[in-house]
Amino acid sequence: MQVRHGFPHRTATGCGGLCSWFTGSPEGVKALCSDVKVDHTDVRILMLAWKMGAGRQGYFTLDEWRRGLIALQADTITKLQKRFQVIENVVC
Repeated sequence: MQVRHGFPHRTATGCGGLCSWFTGSPEGVKALCSDVKVDHTDVRILMLAWKMGAGRQGYFTLDEWRRGLIALQADTITKLQKRFQVIENVVC
């Protein structure tokens, strides 16, 4: 187990470098938001959780995290930032 942003996480396959933000907790989501320059209260984070099929607000299972990032074809911060626009277009 490694530590990123002060939170332990497991290295996992299927989501590239973005697995380093996985903590399964709201603190991990906040850390990710900080790095992608999106406020954790931004509607795009709610849409991201929807796209990942999150069963619980503010929390992601490792399977939800990987499945969502694979579906979004996002394995880097830059790609995830670009996918926010795609998600917005689908919803709006």
